[in-house]
Amino acid sequence: MYNWVSPRDISHYERFKSYHAAFYRYVEPISVTPFSSRALDRGLHAMFGATQRLGQTQASEEFSANRFVPTAPWAKDTIKAIADRAT
Repeated sequence: MYNWVSPRDISHYERFKSYHAAFYRYVEPISVTPFSSRALDRGLHAMFGATQRLGQTQASEEFSANRFVPTAPWAKDTIKAIADRAT
């Protein structure tokens, strides 16, 4: 949050173009491969849970996540869709 009485913060507004152009100068860019092992480790479980909660009426209630059945047909359909997408 910028403070209007701070000279350093005011200079960000006065010289916005140069500040904005250099904002990410020291941030190392990374590449993201959607189905790399690291991406799967970090996000597959969350994506699967969100897909189950948002895509199925029987899983959308507040306390229904603890009643998850991995052998249910709708869970298998989601797993197959993810595997198809990954290929």
